[in-house]
Amino acid sequence: MTDAPLVSVITPCYNASRFLAESIESVLAQTHENLELIVVDDGSTDGSLEIVRGFGERVRSEPLPYNQGVNFARNRGVEVARGDFLQFLDSDDLLEPEKIARSLEVFDADVDVVFTGVEPFGDAGESRDLPAPPRWYGILRSWLGRAHGAEDVGFAPDYPADFFVRQGAQTAQLLHRKANYLRFGGFDRQLFEQDDYEFHFRLALSGSRFRRIADPLVLYRQHEGPDRLRQSPRRAETALRIFQMMVAQARAADALDARLRRALAARMALWSRAMLREDWPEQAGAIYALACELESLPRGSGSVLYDVLARVAGIERAEALYLRLRGV
Repeated sequence: MTDAPLVSVITPCYNASRFLAESIESVLAQTHENLELIVVDDGSTDGSLEIVRGFGERVRSEPLPYNQGVNFARNRGVEVARGDFLQFLDSDDLLEPEKIARSLEVFDADVDVVFTGVEPFGDAGESRDLPAPPRWYGILRSWLGRAHGAEDVGFAPDYPADFFVRQGAQTAQLLHRKANYLRFGGFDRQLFEQDDYEFHFRLALSGSRFRRIADPLVLYRQHEGPDRLRQSPRRAETALRIFQMMVAQARAADALDARLRRALAARMALWSRAMLREDWPEQAGAIYALACELESLPRGSGSVLYDVLARVAGIERAEALYLRLRGV
């Protein structure tokens, strides 16, 4: 691109004083200089807003009167953004200095979204003053770390929905054309979490045109914290709702072919196991039942025997036997 377009970087923030300054500095260090950084403080009580204000005019603060959720904060940032491009960044993650510049280089009239690779970093065990995560958390974290490393799932431009189901993406990986983001409504404010997962899938179904840079230009911090440990039935119910929405969206778009069915079924089966580990069997069973509607044998594990047993005897019995054999 010959001009230097304005890029609006939007950081939702809630009690993020531990890592916020480092995240802001990674934005201010971007080689693309024509940007604005908007930190939407979502009712923090830990001094996060003071950290933002300490950066002076280099950072715009948008304080909210009370905590309304990360999806609301992101959309509020979009409402006040002046740029033609949108870059989201969570308050504990980092951008490599060339992330925005390299993304803009490959934008052209045929591209709506450019997304890069991501590199997990940090130590999820480093915090000593927080409650231990649920048992399934380490399993999902390890799976996400593998999935986010560019080589696990190949990106086929003709099948973006399949990619975003199987691998997913952190919000910071994507640089959006603002007009396209607004066209499809942004993050769903009614979702408790995983709103980015649903929105990226919706973008892919919509016909948005993606281009990928495989290099990891986003650093995704792995750590324990209150925002990472939502142990409640609301979490499980939200997961079920999102999968129901995604299946309905795919059917409405006439996009639920065999490839996408397999991808959705496998992801649901994986989440069913996660819900069981968190002791929410009702939601786990509902998610697995939905997976079985799409695929006769959902592949939620590395073992065909496990998958067959789950299909025949139910996910609860299969998981109980698995844990017994593993001595867990």
